[in-house]
Amino acid sequence: MSRFLLMEIPDEGFSDRFADLSGVSPEELKGKTAKRQSELIAGRLLMQLGLRGEGCKSLEEIKPYPPEEVLQIIDKAITLNILYSDKGKPSLQNSNFKFSISHSGKYCFLAYSEEGKEIGADIERMKPLKNLDVAKRFFHEEEYKKLVNLNYSLQIMEFYRLWTSKEAYGKCLGEGIPAIVGRKVLNADNFEYDGYSLAVYEE
Repeated sequence: MSRFLLMEIPDEGFSDRFADLSGVSPEELKGKTAKRQSELIAGRLLMQLGLRGEGCKSLEEIKPYPPEEVLQIIDKAITLNILYSDKGKPSLQNSNFKFSISHSGKYCFLAYSEEGKEIGADIERMKPLKNLDVAKRFFHEEEYKKLVNLNYSLQIMEFYRLWTSKEAYGKCLGEGIPAIVGRKVLNADNFEYDGYSLAVYEE
């Protein structure tokens, strides 16, 4: 069974309040920008919640965890022994807890499986499109043709639905962008929340 968690990252004081509970070490934070530190801490906090069985069972139920609620659930960080593949895909050592983390704008999104099934997640803020050059480069020919024939508002939604689906697919496979070029992606779960597009792909 997979579960999903979302967190809004506060602009101020987040790192100071939650770094210890996230399990992020000072060495991992060293040299990173304040924004990247907050994203890293938020992702690890969501992992801490996931390892405690938190999270909704469908994207339609998703809502951000308030920081105060996080403080009530996590009293001490679980040690996270994270390994990375040669292509950068993270996993927990000796664990069936498979996860994928994504950041965009003010949100951090995590999808996880407790059954050892690989999973990929992506979240993107749906910004106005200047052109469709990215779609022409990365999307399947049929997807691109469909996209250019939509009106602008539908074009934005469809672009981000496809893009997040492809990103989630690439993360699930552990291959990233090279896995999505020119390929159709089927069977991804999608949802829109607060102007953001979310997608999850499971093997």
